[in-house]
Amino acid sequence: MNLLCICFCRICKKYPFCCYLLLLIIVGSMKGGEALKNSSEQHSAETKLNSTQVQENVQLPNNVNDTHSESISSVTTKAENTSQTHTQRRLLETADKSDDQTGSSETHESDSGAKAAATVENSEPLDEDADASFDLFRDPEDLPDEYNYDYDDYVDDRLWGDEDWKEQEHEKEEDYVSIDAHILSTPVIADIDKDGVQEMVIAVSYFFDHEYYRDSDHAKELEGIDMGKYVASSIVVFNLDTRQVKWAADLDLSTDAVNFRAHVFSSPTVVDLDGDGYLDILIGTAYGLFYVIDHRGKVRNKFPLEMAEIHAPVIAADINDDGKIEMVTTDSHGNVAAWTAEGEEIWEVHLKSLIPQRPTVGDVNGDGHTDVVVPTVSGNIYVLSGKDGSKIQPFPYRTHGRIMSPVLLLDMSKHGDNAKGLTLATTSFDGYLYLIEGSSGCADVVDIGETSYTMVLADNVDGGDDLDLIVTTMNGNVFCFSTQSPHHPLKEWRSSNQGRNNAAYQYNREGIYVKHGSRTFRDEEGKNFWIEFEIVDKYRVPYGKQAPYNVTVTLLVPGNYQGDRRIVVSGVYHQPGKQRMMLPTVPVRTTGTVVVEMIDKNGLYFSDEFSLTFHMHYYKLLKWLLLLPMLGMFGVLVILRPQEGAPLPSFSRNID
Repeated sequence: MNLLCICFCRICKKYPFCCYLLLLIIVGSMKGGEALKNSSEQHSAETKLNSTQVQENVQLPNNVNDTHSESISSVTTKAENTSQTHTQRRLLETADKSDDQTGSSETHESDSGAKAAATVENSEPLDEDADASFDLFRDPEDLPDEYNYDYDDYVDDRLWGDEDWKEQEHEKEEDYVSIDAHILSTPVIADIDKDGVQEMVIAVSYFFDHEYYRDSDHAKELEGIDMGKYVASSIVVFNLDTRQVKWAADLDLSTDAVNFRAHVFSSPTVVDLDGDGYLDILIGTAYGLFYVIDHRGKVRNKFPLEMAEIHAPVIAADINDDGKIEMVTTDSHGNVAAWTAEGEEIWEVHLKSLIPQRPTVGDVNGDGHTDVVVPTVSGNIYVLSGKDGSKIQPFPYRTHGRIMSPVLLLDMSKHGDNAKGLTLATTSFDGYLYLIEGSSGCADVVDIGETSYTMVLADNVDGGDDLDLIVTTMNGNVFCFSTQSPHHPLKEWRSSNQGRNNAAYQYNREGIYVKHGSRTFRDEEGKNFWIEFEIVDKYRVPYGKQAPYNVTVTLLVPGNYQGDRRIVVSGVYHQPGKQRMMLPTVPVRTTGTVVVEMIDKNGLYFSDEFSLTFHMHYYKLLKWLLLLPMLGMFGVLVILRPQEGAPLPSFSRNID
């Protein structure tokens, strides 16, 4: 209505009376339409009440290890109810509405009598701040964000039109229902089975989109199917060479009428847990189960493990400094749990607040032991000991707003400064950027006046010798803050997840980077050139190093029309330190990117990259070839110029 009035104000100066009459007519029609709409919605609500049944207990698929190679465009789920299951889990249902709002839950033992995980049994009540944090999922209109620009200056009706897309037609089968596939998280690309071909690991959620089928034309495709009864999830592995589905593993089944639905909101994590050289897939689901799947699509023994809704990716890192990989999971009830590679619980902590994003790992207070940093929706930042999960003092640090992104860890020490510990950088919904000193808990704050859902990033943006911080906001602004910390390639944090599975701080820990002399932007000629890099591994004795280190150097030259556009050289190293590799140059004038990748014995991935050019100086030679003759002629004219005062020859004609 306000937008309509703004539009009329622009023309009412010339035709005020006509505009007034037209406005009255439109307002009257709008009120009539609202009355019809309210009547229709009331009738629809009554119909839905009479037809919907609430399902209290949902069973897992008969065999969680079943795999298939069907396309991810749809999944078929048997419509007949079955009573026999290999794995059964009772959801944490609450009949009391107030209990559902606080997010508290009760744990029921399965039919097999197995003891449930401690992370689900925690019955401690939530404090007032933690309870208020769950309002995030109740009323999204409560967000206090206000935009300063004038809507009328940016309005584009095309942005508000219906999306031009259509679900695939559903297969007509007697005993099966074809469910639409949706990808709600970022896939991961890796060679999980050592066949030399990259695979794309995708977490797929299957459900009927209520907004899409609200259209009567689309609703006809369902032929009376109850959309709320079919929700499922799976892991699909896609071969990037053949462009076909390699295999798929079914995960969960549920309905829309339960607290825990079979959606997958987190990205998969791939890591080698057992040291066999093949990558395992770690995934947590909103159904409250944590899976570990091998490279063939089989669920490993003792998995899945039970928790509440898992929204954040599972992190894999050596958190207790024993030289082995541990796994850390978080859920919507504030539980943080650490697991061994075999699925044994190391420790668990209840933080009484929803945890929206994954933790980060590093030595926060500089005591030489690895810590786990956990952000919460209640605004608290917790630092937990990687050894036993105890809270590290003086944390938690409390902000005055929600924290919806992972916490960045970085070394903010200056040149010659011997300060220990790391700095925690994050944004909060109170409009501030926080830089918290890990050793003391003191913080510097920057008032940006805007909220943010994204992680603070660190990189050398302006080409100087210092480290810069990048902050993006809900208002569409990008801030760049310079720091006094000297730049180092291992201090960079260019994306929310470093590489494909690394959530740990790399500087003075583990990583690989290209030396300054090799990464300097330059032009290469000749037949070959050298790349010098350094492998960093500062794990302590007696647990040794994370060798062997599999290093791959890839030269990407899209403009090489006379040869390969991807040149790969690899090697295996058993000791950290400085190393060199030789790469061939390309015979054409073009630009290129060198990507240096390293995978340690646990399958953790590290990388660095830089750009360079080839044969760009050819045009400099051509320039001198054209310029030298002109310079020579100019010199001759200067040397042989006529002397001053010399009479010029003249000719006269006798006309007599």
